[in-house]
Amino acid sequence: MSQRTITRDKRLRNRRARTSGGRYSGPHDQNMEARVQSLETNVGEIRQRLTRIETTLGHVATVESMAQLSSELRQAIEAQGTRAEGIRSDLITRIEGSRSDLTKHIEGVRSDLTKHIEGVRSELTKHIEGVRSELTINMQGVRADLTKWFVTIAVTLTAVAFTAAKYTH
Repeated sequence: MSQRTITRDKRLRNRRARTSGGRYSGPHDQNMEARVQSLETNVGEIRQRLTRIETTLGHVATVESMAQLSSELRQAIEAQGTRAEGIRSDLITRIEGSRSDLTKHIEGVRSDLTKHIEGVRSELTKHIEGVRSELTINMQGVRADLTKWFVTIAVTLTAVAFTAAKYTH
């Protein structure tokens, strides 16, 4: 028999003795019924609280479940690290490929620009030579005109000088 059953049996015997005019009469007899009633009420409340605590404890994590969760979390983090390394490696490969493609494209553009610049340079050289040739011809014409003008001025001045000398002597 459990302790609870024994206490309950004693309490029932004491209750019967009091109600049937029994022999039990101690100094606390008058309040005993009220005290027992209070204890019975409190025991019911205690049982309800204990039930709630047991229900709550069923949902609380154990050391084993926390260790398992920690292990799973560690594995997930390591998997993410491995995945990140894969992504990094893939990005490096793509960047190197893009760099190579870009270098080839730049070399192509550079070659095209060099050819275009050489074509423009050739055309400008021809044009400049044409302008230079025209300027040389024009300069020769201007020189001939200036020489004629100078000779004309010199002859005119000589004629004026001789005429002036003829009238002055």
